[in-house]
Amino acid sequence: MNAAGIPDSYNAEVTLLGTVLAYGHLIRRVSDRVGPSMFETNPHQILYEVMQSCAKEGIDASPFFVTSKLKERGLFEEVGGQNFLESLMEHHERQENIEAVVSIIQDEYKRRELKRFGASIPSALETGNPPNKIINSLNKKLNKLLEDVGTPDVVKISDVLDNIYLKVLERQKTPGIRGYSTGFDSINNRTGGFLAGDIWYIASRPSHGKSSWALKTCMNAAQDGQPALIINREMSIESINERMLSIASGVPLQNIRLGEIPDESLKKFEEGKEKLIDLPLFFDNNFVGQIDYIVAVIRKYHQLHDIKLVAIDYIQLIVDRTTESVHLLGDASRRLKLLANELGITIVILSQVNRECEKREDQRPLMADLRQSGNMEEDADFMVALYREKVYDNNPQSGDQMEFIFRKCRNGPIGTELLVFDDDTVNVKESQLDARWSDKGFLGDE
Repeated sequence: MNAAGIPDSYNAEVTLLGTVLAYGHLIRRVSDRVGPSMFETNPHQILYEVMQSCAKEGIDASPFFVTSKLKERGLFEEVGGQNFLESLMEHHERQENIEAVVSIIQDEYKRRELKRFGASIPSALETGNPPNKIINSLNKKLNKLLEDVGTPDVVKISDVLDNIYLKVLERQKTPGIRGYSTGFDSINNRTGGFLAGDIWYIASRPSHGKSSWALKTCMNAAQDGQPALIINREMSIESINERMLSIASGVPLQNIRLGEIPDESLKKFEEGKEKLIDLPLFFDNNFVGQIDYIVAVIRKYHQLHDIKLVAIDYIQLIVDRTTESVHLLGDASRRLKLLANELGITIVILSQVNRECEKREDQRPLMADLRQSGNMEEDADFMVALYREKVYDNNPQSGDQMEFIFRKCRNGPIGTELLVFDDDTVNVKESQLDARWSDKGFLGDE
């Protein structure tokens, strides 16, 4: 209850409904966690149920569609009519604050249910049933409340198939990747791009380019307007930015580190800085933060900046090195997978592999080579091994070739895509000229 005597739950409900009306697409973001029963008043329940019906049909819960559906059902005046809808929109929040509002509604709903639960105990005791039976019955109610997120998890195929069928037909009008671009066409074609809820594991022995690939793909995403967060446990923020400046400008990394940039390269160096400076890229370099901290940081920056892509470099450094490392890594992997699904983001996780692969004739890493892999294989939607022959052979036939080997591809074929790794600028490119960056001056003169 606030100072004006208005319950917090009412304010939260009004804010959620008004925000969804203002930004109709948000209903698809919240409808699986908030159900009509979580609203305290009947008009709010009716209005939200209509909004959910919009989501099921694949349309935004805009004032036009919501009003039309309410009138079709003869409920428009019952919820309060035009004045009510307009008053709701006056209380809308910024889109990025919707998660906090959802949490308040869930919490207030559970508080009300707990009060009802407590009030039901005396009558349960008066039934004369054995105490264990009463406890089991009450425990089931508590467990249901703990698991209740607004909508049932189990659905009948007829409830969803038509909608999915229509979505597939809609894709025919604009064929191509379903997610957002990785920045590498060959990888996009195999995977469909970065999709919400996906976990990617990029694994290799040291010096094969996994950090460079992660930096490049985050730069690509940010250039396309998709905010990216880089959580680094291996390099300082200065080292990361030096690498990105080298990638963006085409000036060799060693020249940047030593301050030996030729006069003719200064213009390219400055242009690279200008290309990077306004990108929606964020860095976390708290070297002591473990999985609880990392989850909190991702939630915070998703809420504040609508982060779409997270890169973690690398997973073995976010748990303690103890006898429990395998269990801790498995727990971290599972939590990151659940978080990706919950927030609708993509998380790219870099991983070391053990030395066993270097003892084999074929030194390309396998899934089993992931160091202390735990259940990472199960959580991964994509598991990629990186391999560069040049690391082991100073005169390789493959030259600067990087093998991007899909060992697991949940919704596509496994296999290998060939990229190019530039040792001087630590840049990863398509096997042919990476035009999307060079056209904008990021690669300098080839």
